[in-house]
Amino acid sequence: VCNLLEQNDDRVFASMSSFKGAKRRLELLAQSGSKIIYQDFAHAPSKVKATVEAVREKYPDKRILVIQELHTYSSLNEIFLPQYNGTANVADAVLIYFDQRALEIKRMPPLSSQIIKDAFSHPQLFVVDSSDQLEVDILKLSKDYEVILFLGSGNFGGLSLKDISQKIISAV
Repeated sequence: VCNLLEQNDDRVFASMSSFKGAKRRLELLAQSGSKIIYQDFAHAPSKVKATVEAVREKYPDKRILVIQELHTYSSLNEIFLPQYNGTANVADAVLIYFDQRALEIKRMPPLSSQIIKDAFSHPQLFVVDSSDQLEVDILKLSKDYEVILFLGSGNFGGLSLKDISQKIISAV
Protein backbone atom coordinates (compact mmCIF):
# COMPACT_ATOMS: atom_id res chain seq x y z
CA VAL A 1 0.00 0.00 0.00
CA CYS A 2 2.81 2.37 0.90
CA ASN A 3 4.48 1.67 -2.46
CA LEU A 4 1.21 2.29 -4.28
CA LEU A 5 1.02 5.61 -2.45
CA GLU A 6 4.60 6.29 -3.60
CA GLN A 7 5.92 6.57 -0.06
CA ASN A 8 9.66 6.48 0.53
CA ASP A 9 10.73 2.98 1.71
CA ASP A 10 13.22 4.31 4.27
CA ARG A 11 10.57 6.51 5.88
CA VAL A 12 8.02 3.68 5.87
CA PHE A 13 10.41 1.22 7.53
CA ALA A 14 11.53 3.80 10.09
CA SER A 15 7.90 4.54 10.96
CA MET A 16 6.99 0.85 11.20
CA SER A 17 9.86 0.13 13.57
CA SER A 18 8.69 2.74 16.07
CA PHE A 19 4.91 2.15 15.79
CA LYS A 20 3.59 1.10 19.20
CA GLY A 21 0.11 0.07 18.07
CA ALA A 22 -3.33 1.58 18.45
CA LYS A 23 -4.58 2.46 21.92
CA ARG A 24 -6.86 -0.23 23.40
CA ARG A 25 -6.34 -2.56 20.43
CA LEU A 26 -4.56 -5.53 21.97
CA GLU A 27 -2.56 -3.00 23.93
CA LEU A 28 0.13 -4.42 26.18
CA LEU A 29 -0.52 -3.18 29.72
CA ALA A 30 2.19 -5.06 31.62
CA GLN A 31 4.59 -7.95 31.34
CA SER A 32 6.91 -9.61 33.81
CA GLY A 33 8.33 -13.11 33.84
CA SER A 34 5.61 -15.49 32.74
CA LYS A 35 2.74 -12.96 33.11
CA ILE A 36 1.47 -10.78 30.29
CA ILE A 37 -1.56 -8.49 30.41
CA TYR A 38 -3.43 -6.97 27.48
CA GLN A 39 -6.39 -4.68 26.98
CA ASP A 40 -8.61 -4.75 23.90
CA PHE A 41 -11.62 -2.66 22.95
CA ALA A 42 -13.46 -5.80 21.76
CA HIS A 43 -17.03 -5.90 23.03
CA ALA A 44 -19.18 -7.25 20.18
CA PRO A 45 -19.39 -11.06 20.12
CA SER A 46 -17.50 -11.41 16.82
CA LYS A 47 -14.72 -9.12 18.07
CA VAL A 48 -14.47 -10.92 21.40
CA LYS A 49 -14.17 -14.27 19.63
CA ALA A 50 -11.55 -12.98 17.18
CA THR A 51 -9.44 -11.40 19.91
CA VAL A 52 -9.56 -14.38 22.27
CA GLU A 53 -8.72 -16.78 19.44
CA ALA A 54 -5.81 -14.59 18.30
CA VAL A 55 -4.39 -14.50 21.82
CA ARG A 56 -4.80 -18.28 22.12
CA GLU A 57 -2.97 -18.72 18.82
CA LYS A 58 -0.12 -16.51 20.05
CA TYR A 59 0.04 -18.31 23.44
CA PRO A 60 -1.03 -21.91 22.77
CA ASP A 61 0.53 -23.32 25.95
CA LYS A 62 -0.33 -20.58 28.44
CA ARG A 63 -3.33 -20.36 30.72
CA ILE A 64 -5.55 -17.45 29.62
CA LEU A 65 -7.98 -15.47 31.77
CA VAL A 66 -10.43 -13.22 29.92
CA ILE A 67 -11.94 -10.37 31.92
CA GLN A 68 -14.81 -8.90 29.93
CA GLU A 69 -17.02 -5.97 30.79
CA LEU A 70 -20.59 -5.96 29.52
CA HIS A 71 -21.25 -2.28 29.04
CA THR A 72 -23.26 -1.51 25.91
CA TYR A 73 -27.05 -1.61 25.64
CA SER A 74 -26.90 -4.73 23.49
CA SER A 75 -24.43 -6.61 25.70
CA LEU A 76 -26.64 -5.93 28.72
CA ASN A 77 -29.76 -7.13 26.92
CA GLU A 78 -30.92 -10.60 27.96
CA ILE A 79 -32.16 -11.33 24.43
CA PHE A 80 -28.78 -10.38 22.88
CA LEU A 81 -26.56 -12.15 25.44
CA PRO A 82 -26.75 -15.65 23.82
CA GLN A 83 -24.76 -14.25 20.90
CA TYR A 84 -21.73 -14.46 23.22
CA ASN A 85 -22.07 -18.24 23.43
CA GLY A 86 -18.74 -19.79 22.53
CA THR A 87 -16.91 -16.50 22.04
CA ALA A 88 -14.34 -17.24 24.75
CA ASN A 89 -14.27 -21.04 24.59
CA VAL A 90 -10.52 -21.16 23.90
CA ALA A 91 -9.78 -19.25 27.12
CA ASP A 92 -9.17 -21.22 30.29
CA ALA A 93 -11.40 -18.98 32.39
CA VAL A 94 -13.66 -15.98 31.94
CA LEU A 95 -14.65 -13.28 34.41
CA ILE A 96 -17.64 -11.24 33.27
CA TYR A 97 -18.17 -7.86 34.90
CA PHE A 98 -21.26 -5.73 34.61
CA ASP A 99 -22.56 -3.00 36.86
CA GLN A 100 -26.14 -3.29 38.09
CA ARG A 101 -26.12 0.51 38.45
CA ALA A 102 -25.44 0.84 34.71
CA LEU A 103 -28.61 -1.15 34.06
CA GLU A 104 -30.57 1.20 36.31
CA ILE A 105 -29.12 4.29 34.61
CA LYS A 106 -29.97 2.85 31.19
CA ARG A 107 -33.45 1.92 32.48
CA MET A 108 -32.89 -1.73 31.67
CA PRO A 109 -34.18 -4.71 33.63
CA PRO A 110 -31.76 -6.32 36.09
CA LEU A 111 -29.62 -9.25 34.98
CA SER A 112 -28.77 -12.27 37.05
CA SER A 113 -25.43 -14.04 37.12
CA GLN A 114 -27.19 -17.19 35.95
CA ILE A 115 -28.50 -15.52 32.79
CA ILE A 116 -24.94 -14.50 31.92
CA LYS A 117 -23.53 -17.94 32.74
CA ASP A 118 -26.16 -19.59 30.56
CA ALA A 119 -25.49 -17.18 27.70
CA PHE A 120 -21.70 -17.60 27.64
CA SER A 121 -21.81 -21.31 28.45
CA HIS A 122 -18.17 -21.50 29.53
CA PRO A 123 -17.21 -24.12 32.14
CA GLN A 124 -14.95 -21.72 34.07
CA LEU A 125 -17.06 -18.57 34.07
CA PHE A 126 -17.27 -16.15 36.97
CA VAL A 127 -19.61 -13.16 37.19
CA VAL A 128 -19.22 -10.02 39.26
CA ASP A 129 -21.77 -7.20 39.26
CA SER A 130 -20.18 -4.80 41.71
CA SER A 131 -17.27 -2.47 41.00
CA ASP A 132 -16.33 -2.79 44.69
CA GLN A 133 -15.82 -6.54 44.26
CA LEU A 134 -14.19 -6.42 40.82
CA GLU A 135 -10.61 -5.70 41.87
CA VAL A 136 -10.74 -8.33 44.63
CA ASP A 137 -11.93 -11.00 42.18
CA ILE A 138 -9.40 -10.03 39.51
CA LEU A 139 -6.47 -10.21 41.92
CA LYS A 140 -7.67 -13.54 43.31
CA LEU A 141 -8.26 -15.18 39.91
CA SER A 142 -5.25 -13.80 38.06
CA LYS A 143 -2.78 -15.73 40.24
CA ASP A 144 -3.51 -18.92 38.29
CA TYR A 145 -3.11 -17.51 34.75
CA GLU A 146 -0.16 -16.38 32.64
CA VAL A 147 -2.12 -14.27 30.13
CA ILE A 148 -4.78 -11.85 31.29
CA LEU A 149 -6.93 -10.16 28.67
CA PHE A 150 -9.23 -7.23 29.52
CA LEU A 151 -12.01 -6.86 26.93
CA GLY A 152 -14.66 -4.18 26.62
CA SER A 153 -15.55 -0.64 25.71
CA GLY A 154 -16.34 0.55 29.24
CA ASN A 155 -14.17 1.65 32.12
CA PHE A 156 -14.40 -1.46 34.34
CA GLY A 157 -16.19 0.39 37.11
CA GLY A 158 -13.54 3.12 37.18
CA LEU A 159 -10.77 0.61 37.84
CA SER A 160 -7.38 1.69 36.50
CA LEU A 161 -6.27 -1.20 34.31
CA LYS A 162 -2.68 0.02 34.45
CA ASP A 163 -2.74 -0.02 38.27
CA ILE A 164 -4.42 -3.42 38.56
CA SER A 165 -1.98 -4.81 35.99
CA GLN A 166 0.95 -3.63 38.10
CA LYS A 167 -0.61 -5.26 41.18
CA ILE A 168 -0.99 -8.54 39.27
CA ILE A 169 2.61 -8.39 38.07
CA SER A 170 3.87 -7.48 41.56
CA ALA A 171 2.14 -10.50 43.06
CA VAL A 172 4.21 -12.88 40.90
